[in-house]
Amino acid sequence: MRTEGIYRYLLGIQETEQLKEKEMKDLLSKECKHRLKLVLKTKLRHKVMAANTWVIAILRHSAGVVEWKTDEVNELDRKTRKIMTIFGALHIV
Repeated sequence: MRTEGIYRYLLGIQETEQLKEKEMKDLLSKECKHRLKLVLKTKLRHKVMAANTWVIAILRHSAGVVEWKTDEVNELDRKTRKIMTIFGALHIV
């Protein structure tokens, strides 16, 4: 299971003797934004529910392993809301 001192834990969270926090946060953020865009491009009626199920699961799954600071979560929230606004999914009438 080990490859050059690195092994994957959970959803591909890379660990060595010390967790690669910065790289994992970047990877998780990028994957969340990618999945959110995929959900918002579909013709689903309940896009917010789909996003909560498929997109947020990534962050929820990594919550006990990767330590997110409040400002990092706020930044990801801001980017998520921006993407949702661009796709017209934030203010559904």
